[in-house]
Amino acid sequence: MTGTERRLREAFDSAADTIDPDSLKPLVLPTRGRGWLVPSLVAGALAVTLVGGAVAGGQIFHTSSPSSPALAGGQERLIAIHNGRAVVEDGAGRVIARIPGRYAAVAAAVPASPAPSPSAYVTDEALSSIPAASSAPSAGAYPPSSTMTFSATPGPAGKPDPVSSDGRVFFLAAETSTDTYAFFRVTLDDPSVPKPVPGGTVRSSTMAGGPNQFTVSGDGSKLAVVGNPGDRAEAVVVDVRTGAHRTWTAPGERPITSATWSPDNRTLGFIWPEKDGEPGLRALDTGGASSDLASARLIGKATLPSNALVNAFTYDPDGRTVTAAVQGEKRGGDDATEYTMTRLDARTGKPTGWKVVLPTDSFSFRPDTSGGHFLHVIDGRLGRVDGGVFSWVTRYSNYEDAAW
Repeated sequence: MTGTERRLREAFDSAADTIDPDSLKPLVLPTRGRGWLVPSLVAGALAVTLVGGAVAGGQIFHTSSPSSPALAGGQERLIAIHNGRAVVEDGAGRVIARIPGRYAAVAAAVPASPAPSPSAYVTDEALSSIPAASSAPSAGAYPPSSTMTFSATPGPAGKPDPVSSDGRVFFLAAETSTDTYAFFRVTLDDPSVPKPVPGGTVRSSTMAGGPNQFTVSGDGSKLAVVGNPGDRAEAVVVDVRTGAHRTWTAPGERPITSATWSPDNRTLGFIWPEKDGEPGLRALDTGGASSDLASARLIGKATLPSNALVNAFTYDPDGRTVTAAVQGEKRGGDDATEYTMTRLDARTGKPTGWKVVLPTDSFSFRPDTSGGHFLHVIDGRLGRVDGGVFSWVTRYSNYEDAAW
């Protein structure tokens, strides 16, 4: 694609999103002879394109009906990435606002609220002898931090009207060079002004196709990136206020994916299998002194069927369970299998009985703040799990990542 073609596509993309389908009058064709046949078909196709959805990057975004079950529950606004462009959307995939810049991934923090008692979370037994994160940091560690607070007040006069005033904060990862990322903070109060996160850049294996390598702690104080730069596995944690980095590494090229923060804002979960076929869910104490990635505790070894694969997982808000996207054990001559979201005990990895059937493999999903709703990007298409039921948000799309 030439530069001119790309600019024309982006211009048409922006123009299409400004059209209100309700403002379009029905297409009335004149009663003429056969000479009108081809123009009528072209006009009809254009009308269908404009009314049926917004065009972006050569794709049509078909929106759900307002009565669609996909709109039940969850947040009313989310940030999605299409072709490297970040947009604010409603729960049916309609574009509300655009965010300047190009991005590879998005993750959300939780709106500020009173900090729960530490007893509200399940403490990792392996970490029980380690001092609390509020104690003096070890050499090389970033300073301990209290919960950050984010203003839910709309921006000052002169700024665009907020698309939401619920105080939610998002972080965007932008690729600055091959496999190197910088990060930006943006609120729904003023999505037009992404603010750089201090700390420079982080090297990682590419997030293209694997945006769940990037995550933000619930209190918004830290972001984490996992990946395989060079010949090692690596987890990097950045303090978003000071820009200080901490890094945990281990030799070898076993892939590390699916970063997720525990609600204690200290334990970082990820998938790092010891060998092929093993789920390899792990929990790392980011408040400890060790820089060895292998110090991460293995969650529930061998509690899933031996041939089951966990593609991604996330901690649930209570810290007692995790929710995983699981490819079941293959059976029969055609290797038939079941794809599910399965809830597991955060200590043992044992299934709790909660399960939702997915249409196919899911390698990236994000929970909402309640932990009861999930966004999935499956083969470039956006889907949701609400109330234990999966549904598609849009029929056709080119989503790369989404969070709410």
